[in-house]
Amino acid sequence: MAPRKRNPPATQSSLSFSPTPAAASDAAPADDEVKINPLDLVAAKHACDDAVKKILSEPQHYKPSHLHTDTHLVLGWTACIIAGAASYYGYKVPFEESKNVVAVGVALYALLQTLLTLHSYYIQRNVIFTGRRKTLSGRIETSSLRVRSRTIPASPASPSPSYALVVAHRRTANGGKSLIHSGREESQRAYERLFDAEGRLDWKGLREWVEGVKERVEGGGKAE
Repeated sequence: MAPRKRNPPATQSSLSFSPTPAAASDAAPADDEVKINPLDLVAAKHACDDAVKKILSEPQHYKPSHLHTDTHLVLGWTACIIAGAASYYGYKVPFEESKNVVAVGVALYALLQTLLTLHSYYIQRNVIFTGRRKTLSGRIETSSLRVRSRTIPASPASPSPSYALVVAHRRTANGGKSLIHSGREESQRAYERLFDAEGRLDWKGLREWVEGVKERVEGGGKAE
């Protein structure tokens, strides 16, 4: 019988363990680095919008609401399904027999697309983030945050285009019946302060600015 082989003692390098999670860094991870054409204001705004949403969605801040996104998906996919079904029916059935069904499909598609446009223009508008969180401070309090963004073009008074945020906050209790605090602030920062010369987003600077505005609105502070 061959002698049984003994496993060598485990060394420190072979031991597995779960390291303590590191604190969130102000800088973006390597795979989250954002780089744009610094002359493209549309790309700059979209990059800032995505970064603001990511910052405010972190666990220590707010739980994001996806109501607007879900509404867009439902309306868009429903319109596409209706259009596809009407097209397939019109392809399989002779024109005289299918024209009424196809006409209804086209009308429904146009109606859903109109609703989608109206929702984007009148309801969502330029809202990029809505979120809520609940805290227990003797009673259950609910805080809600809504953020709108826009680009302010360059002007003689401000030669560099700016990224502007309008942040509104409400804190209520008793299921929203008691208003504890509400605050609103509009703040802006030049794009040249948010991106370097090569178009890389300054995550640290953006985070400090966004969290500063959020804290002032939550505490009723005034703009910078």
